[in-house]
Amino acid sequence: LHYMDGKCDWECASAECGFDGSDCGMSVTHSDSNAIMGIIFDGQSYEILRKLLPLLGSIAQLLHAPVHLSVNSEGGGPVYGWSYKNGVGEQIDLKEKTIPE
Repeated sequence: LHYMDGKCDWECASAECGFDGSDCGMSVTHSDSNAIMGIIFDGQSYEILRKLLPLLGSIAQLLHAPVHLSVNSEGGGPVYGWSYKNGVGEQIDLKEKTIPE
């Protein structure tokens, strides 16, 4: 089994196994699959790359259900900058972001 490799290993598609690191989240269907949750991070946008996947895994374990980012038609997720003064800002393209060393 390969955890968080982009391929669902059905042997580990359960809450106890972390839904294979969210690999199985896109292909498992639930009656509440249209539920949406918004999360606000306080910090720089590159921190999203470090915190987002572990956070989604933790939420999945707490909910005992797969959790994943919504995906738009271009394959990107709806991640936006945010400020309390102006609300939703520009979309952040996670594919273009890199983690600074």
